[in-house]
Amino acid sequence: MKKILLGGLILGLLSADYTISYQFDESDDISVIETMQYKNSHNIKLSYHYNDDKNIPQTGLYRINNIDYIVNLEDDMNLTYTIIDKNLHYKDNDKSTKEPFFKLIKKLDKEYIAGFNGEIWVVESTEDGVTEQENIVVCSNKELVKAVKDYFHIMKDFGEGANGQEFDYELESMFMVAKGYVLIAAKGIELLKFEKNSIPSMVFKLPKGTTKHIEDENGED
Repeated sequence: MKKILLGGLILGLLSADYTISYQFDESDDISVIETMQYKNSHNIKLSYHYNDDKNIPQTGLYRINNIDYIVNLEDDMNLTYTIIDKNLHYKDNDKSTKEPFFKLIKKLDKEYIAGFNGEIWVVESTEDGVTEQENIVVCSNKELVKAVKDYFHIMKDFGEGANGQEFDYELESMFMVAKGYVLIAAKGIELLKFEKNSIPSMVFKLPKGTTKHIEDENGED
């Protein structure tokens, strides 16, 4: 399976702030942790860090009072921001019927992951012309399903995920495995956390000292 990061069709609201994190293995000892911190539909932060760094970074994708920003670290020293043009938001003009990424073969036992009772499914998928079967773990918790839908709606708006991954139907279909079910574990992927705790308001502000990114005269970085 291709490297993927989190993975809706509508932006749903949960009853409180929440944080959701998935881990994606890049190698035997290096993993990327994707995190979404969500207050409401107008205040959101997406970020990523490596498993050997336990702190959520200041860089990432921010929605602050319904304005979208990318915050980057330039020259390993200065934090800069760019405002995302909402006219460039993702639009899916492909109205053709799409098949789910995973085809369910059979259901096995239960598995407990990140505080959730998951179901082990044997599924089949085809990628780059190669068809294979694998075991995945899915969950039908309604709030978790809503959170993953939120993430994909936000990815469409930003045009990418926190680690720069591009949005497409296949990516969404991998996580929205079947109606009412989301992926919580597969080879190299695992849900680490889904918590409904109050998030400090400072999270949803541009980091102190962040300056606007300036392009050169040719419009290049």
